[in-house]
Amino acid sequence: MSQVLVLGFNSFVFKQNARARIFLNNNFIDEIHIPEFINDFFLMRFKKKEEIVYNRILRNIKNNSKEIHNFDSCPTLFFYEINDAVLSKDVTIKIEIKNQDNNYSNGFMTQTTYVEFMHLYLMPKKLIDRYLKQKKIKQKDNNEIFTRKTTPVFENLTNFTYFINYKNQKTHSILYTTADNGHFTTQLHKIRRRYTPNLADQYGILTDKTITGKEARTLRDKWKHFVFDKYLQYEN
Repeated sequence: MSQVLVLGFNSFVFKQNARARIFLNNNFIDEIHIPEFINDFFLMRFKKKEEIVYNRILRNIKNNSKEIHNFDSCPTLFFYEINDAVLSKDVTIKIEIKNQDNNYSNGFMTQTTYVEFMHLYLMPKKLIDRYLKQKKIKQKDNNEIFTRKTTPVFENLTNFTYFINYKNQKTHSILYTTADNGHFTTQLHKIRRRYTPNLADQYGILTDKTITGKEARTLRDKWKHFVFDKYLQYEN
């Protein structure tokens, strides 16, 4: 059986895209340039955390006519199919970020590229295949095609991810934004056929189940449909 690793980032690009090097249990998987993706949700959390940075980004967006996406839109997703034979019972996913794009001069910096680690899924490929097979079903009575409302449940593992910067300082929050070099790390443990967060980790306190309310559940279902549909487009 195979596992599918899914990654997605939000990013504000000053001049150059940040690079990400992906490792799974110290095995190099890929190196990518993180595409720019700015949405209302990304900007809203900047404003809440650091209004000065928020205003700088808005000025840059205005000056460079950058596109701002809707709240529930999704960034580019990267898919990697990994054979179970190369995976152990414990898995460490490490993503090195190389980001030195800024206007630092004489001790001051007013602009830089920002990266937010937004999506991380590791799930059995069978789970995706089952969903794609059952997504469109013909109704016997009127022969119409309809989309299945229920989707398989899986966790966004960024909730269990922490960032270590170049000073070896560890941080963890809902906002995983970084403007410097470092790496994201997530540790998972295999239970039956699924990889789940290592709850012994001090940061393993947030799960997808903490999201409540009808609106939040609807948005979460949209994410799931989007992930599986994108996999169908890029499976080759």
